[in-house]
Amino acid sequence: MHSHLRGALIPVLAITTVIVLGACKDETAPETHHPESVRLFDATTGAELTPNVQLPSSATTRVRVRFHAADGDSISGIEADHYTALTFNPPAFATVAAVVGHNFQIDVTVAAAPAATAQLTVGYGHDANADELSSGPFTVTATASGMIGRVGSR
Repeated sequence: MHSHLRGALIPVLAITTVIVLGACKDETAPETHHPESVRLFDATTGAELTPNVQLPSSATTRVRVRFHAADGDSISGIEADHYTALTFNPPAFATVAAVVGHNFQIDVTVAAAPAATAQLTVGYGHDANADELSSGPFTVTATASGMIGRVGSR
Protein backbone atom coordinates (compact mmCIF):
# COMPACT_ATOMS: atom_id res chain seq x y z
CA MET A 1 0.00 0.00 0.00
CA HIS A 2 2.86 2.41 0.76
CA SER A 3 4.38 1.90 -2.69
CA HIS A 4 0.99 2.66 -4.27
CA LEU A 5 0.72 5.97 -2.34
CA ARG A 6 4.30 6.87 -3.14
CA GLY A 7 3.64 6.25 -6.84
CA ALA A 8 0.57 8.50 -6.74
CA LEU A 9 2.29 11.29 -4.78
CA ILE A 10 5.41 11.63 -6.93
CA PRO A 11 3.58 13.13 -9.96
CA VAL A 12 1.56 15.42 -7.68
CA LEU A 13 4.73 16.66 -5.94
CA ALA A 14 6.47 17.16 -9.29
CA ILE A 15 3.57 19.24 -10.65
CA THR A 16 3.36 21.27 -7.43
CA THR A 17 7.11 21.96 -7.56
CA VAL A 18 6.91 23.15 -11.18
CA ILE A 19 3.96 25.44 -10.38
CA VAL A 20 5.67 26.94 -7.31
CA LEU A 21 9.00 27.44 -9.09
CA GLY A 22 7.27 28.88 -12.12
CA ALA A 23 5.38 31.36 -9.96
CA CYS A 24 8.61 32.65 -8.39
CA LYS A 25 10.32 33.53 -11.64
CA ASP A 26 8.86 36.17 -13.94
CA GLU A 27 11.01 36.54 -17.03
CA THR A 28 9.21 39.76 -18.03
CA ALA A 29 9.59 41.54 -14.68
CA PRO A 30 12.01 44.49 -14.82
CA GLU A 31 15.08 44.46 -12.62
CA THR A 32 14.06 46.40 -9.55
CA HIS A 33 17.48 47.37 -8.26
CA HIS A 34 18.00 50.01 -10.96
CA PRO A 35 16.44 53.21 -9.64
CA GLU A 36 14.51 55.60 -11.83
CA SER A 37 14.11 58.32 -9.19
CA VAL A 38 15.29 59.28 -5.73
CA ARG A 39 13.72 60.92 -2.68
CA LEU A 40 15.49 62.31 0.37
CA PHE A 41 14.24 62.11 3.95
CA ASP A 42 15.34 63.36 7.35
CA ALA A 43 16.41 60.03 8.90
CA THR A 44 15.56 61.29 12.40
CA THR A 45 12.06 62.67 11.82
CA GLY A 46 11.06 60.80 8.66
CA ALA A 47 10.04 64.07 6.97
CA GLU A 48 10.56 64.14 3.22
CA LEU A 49 13.11 66.73 2.11
CA THR A 50 12.68 66.58 -1.68
CA PRO A 51 12.04 68.23 -4.03
CA ASN A 52 12.76 71.61 -2.34
CA VAL A 53 15.51 70.60 0.05
CA GLN A 54 16.03 72.90 3.04
CA LEU A 55 18.73 72.12 5.61
CA PRO A 56 19.71 74.09 8.72
CA SER A 57 22.92 76.08 8.56
CA SER A 58 25.66 75.15 11.07
CA ALA A 59 23.88 71.91 11.92
CA THR A 60 24.07 68.25 10.96
CA THR A 61 21.10 66.46 9.42
CA ARG A 62 21.13 62.70 8.86
CA VAL A 63 19.72 62.26 5.35
CA ARG A 64 18.13 58.97 4.29
CA VAL A 65 18.12 58.30 0.54
CA ARG A 66 15.34 56.17 -0.93
CA PHE A 67 15.51 54.91 -4.48
CA HIS A 68 12.37 54.27 -6.50
CA ALA A 69 11.50 52.09 -9.48
CA ALA A 70 9.81 53.41 -12.62
CA ASP A 71 6.38 52.66 -11.11
CA GLY A 72 7.19 54.90 -8.11
CA ASP A 73 7.55 52.05 -5.62
CA SER A 74 10.43 52.28 -3.17
CA ILE A 75 13.17 49.75 -3.93
CA SER A 76 13.98 47.78 -0.80
CA GLY A 77 16.54 45.14 0.09
CA ILE A 78 19.43 46.65 -1.86
CA GLU A 79 21.26 48.73 0.76
CA ALA A 80 23.69 45.95 1.74
CA ASP A 81 25.07 45.72 -1.82
CA HIS A 82 24.67 49.31 -3.04
CA TYR A 83 25.84 52.74 -1.94
CA THR A 84 24.83 56.36 -2.28
CA ALA A 85 26.79 59.60 -2.30
CA LEU A 86 25.72 63.24 -2.02
CA THR A 87 27.67 65.88 -3.93
CA PHE A 88 27.10 69.59 -3.36
CA ASN A 89 27.96 72.33 -5.84
CA PRO A 90 29.57 74.49 -4.63
CA PRO A 91 31.41 71.92 -2.49
CA ALA A 92 31.91 74.41 0.37
CA PHE A 93 28.12 74.52 0.95
CA ALA A 94 28.17 71.38 3.10
CA THR A 95 30.28 68.46 4.24
CA VAL A 96 29.08 64.87 4.07
CA ALA A 97 29.97 61.84 6.16
CA ALA A 98 28.91 58.26 5.55
CA VAL A 99 26.97 56.55 8.34
CA VAL A 100 28.70 53.27 9.17
CA GLY A 101 26.45 50.28 8.50
CA HIS A 102 23.85 52.37 6.62
CA ASN A 103 24.84 52.78 2.99
CA PHE A 104 21.82 54.96 2.21
CA GLN A 105 22.24 57.40 5.12
CA ILE A 106 24.61 60.36 5.12
CA ASP A 107 25.28 63.02 7.73
CA VAL A 108 25.16 66.44 6.08
CA THR A 109 26.59 69.47 7.88
CA VAL A 110 25.71 72.75 6.19
CA ALA A 111 28.55 75.28 6.37
CA ALA A 112 26.79 77.93 4.27
CA ALA A 113 24.99 80.90 5.76
CA PRO A 114 21.19 80.96 5.87
CA ALA A 115 19.56 81.67 2.49
CA ALA A 116 22.58 80.34 0.57
CA THR A 117 21.79 77.76 -2.09
CA ALA A 118 23.59 74.87 -3.74
CA GLN A 119 22.90 72.10 -6.21
CA LEU A 120 22.82 68.54 -4.86
CA THR A 121 23.46 65.44 -6.96
CA VAL A 122 22.70 61.97 -5.58
CA GLY A 123 24.95 59.12 -6.69
CA TYR A 124 24.21 55.39 -6.72
CA GLY A 125 26.42 52.37 -7.30
CA HIS A 126 27.89 49.05 -6.19
CA ASP A 127 30.84 50.58 -4.29
CA ALA A 128 31.43 53.52 -1.96
CA ASN A 129 32.09 55.85 -4.91
CA ALA A 130 28.40 55.50 -5.87
CA ASP A 131 29.17 56.76 -9.35
CA GLU A 132 27.22 54.38 -11.60
CA LEU A 133 24.02 56.46 -11.75
CA SER A 134 23.16 59.97 -10.62
CA SER A 135 19.94 61.87 -9.88
CA GLY A 136 19.32 65.56 -9.62
CA PRO A 137 20.45 68.15 -9.29
CA PHE A 138 18.18 69.28 -6.47
CA THR A 139 18.30 72.85 -5.21
CA VAL A 140 19.23 73.01 -1.52
CA THR A 141 18.67 76.10 0.63
CA ALA A 142 20.38 76.70 3.97
CA THR A 143 17.97 77.84 6.67
CA ALA A 144 18.55 79.49 10.04
CA SER A 145 19.62 76.80 12.53
CA GLY A 146 16.62 77.36 14.81
CA MET A 147 14.14 76.80 11.97
CA ILE A 148 12.80 73.39 11.11
CA GLY A 149 13.07 74.45 7.48
CA ARG A 150 11.97 71.17 5.93
CA VAL A 151 9.20 70.92 3.40
CA GLY A 152 6.14 69.18 4.81
CA SER A 153 7.21 69.34 8.47
CA ARG A 154 5.67 72.68 9.44
